[in-house]
Amino acid sequence: MEKIVKKPITTMRSEHHFECDLCGKYIGMSLELEDGYYEQLGEYSQSFYIDKEWYEINKTLCEDCQKVITSKLIMALKDIGFEKK
Repeated sequence: MEKIVKKPITTMRSEHHFECDLCGKYIGMSLELEDGYYEQLGEYSQSFYIDKEWYEINKTLCEDCQKVITSKLIMALKDIGFEKK
């Protein structure tokens, strides 16, 4: 004879909440999967290899701040003579 016994199980879940490093705006939430993976919202990174050294920026930014930083970076490059190809 087989009996089925139903028991409640309590589980924990990890929620990762993201805010913009510059303006503090809430970007969103990502759930962590069982294997530890979660989507990192608002990831922004740029890097340049100049004169045998790496220069980089790694931040969590909302879309508006990403546009501002990218625009400032492009303007700075153009100001010193870089051109878009």
